[in-house]
Amino acid sequence: FRVLLADNAAPPDPDDLVLLAEPDGEMVAGLWQGILEQRGIHCMIKNVNSIAHLRGGVPLFEMYVLYKDLEEARSLLSLDEGMEDGS
Repeated sequence: FRVLLADNAAPPDPDDLVLLAEPDGEMVAGLWQGILEQRGIHCMIKNVNSIAHLRGGVPLFEMYVLYKDLEEARSLLSLDEGMEDGS
């Protein structure tokens, strides 16, 4: 897992944001967000290529959840089965 703003190898705190996945597009990100929020898991979707629309590029997304919700979120989205890239 990747943790935002972490400089050490200590395990994250339960309320730290961690990378859940890189959804394949805005539609998939929105679908996953809906699935998680129905179960009470809040998430943050970040467009890591925010100027893509200016150059005709493809936006790239990252989805973050709280560390305490990571295992349940991965299970709900079937990410434990090797589907981390959203395809």
